[in-house]
Amino acid sequence: MTKYSKEYNILNQGFFVSDFTHDLENLVKNNLSRKGYNKKKSPKFYLYSAHDFTIQDIIFSLMGDTLSTFFPPYSSNLYAEVWKNNSSGKLSVRVIYNNRILKVLAKDGSSKPWCDFNSCDYDKFIDVLKKSGIKNPATQCVV
Repeated sequence: MTKYSKEYNILNQGFFVSDFTHDLENLVKNNLSRKGYNKKKSPKFYLYSAHDFTIQDIIFSLMGDTLSTFFPPYSSNLYAEVWKNNSSGKLSVRVIYNNRILKVLAKDGSSKPWCDFNSCDYDKFIDVLKKSGIKNPATQCVV
């Protein structure tokens, strides 16, 4: 296992990615189902604070373009926004890294990026996050 392998990244950031995914899914679920929704108890957004290399590992989980994200500068920021299309009802995600749309690499040798983070399908985004999270700590974290 090398420092920049997928397995290493899951061990390194998997717990945070799992928590982030859980928080995002609950936030979306609470905002979509207004029935039984308590506005006072349910948050509108989550704010996380992290070091530059933590941001780098999260971007690595999303298959970020390594040339522009490999060494995040001091005071880097990463935003994930969920949008609902009012006409179709579909959800999409926009990911912004240092005030620019995050550019990602292709999967499986394709030349087309796996997602356009100006408007990425929400379910596709969640699926990628779940593959990068810790599912079973007892077996995944055994060294």
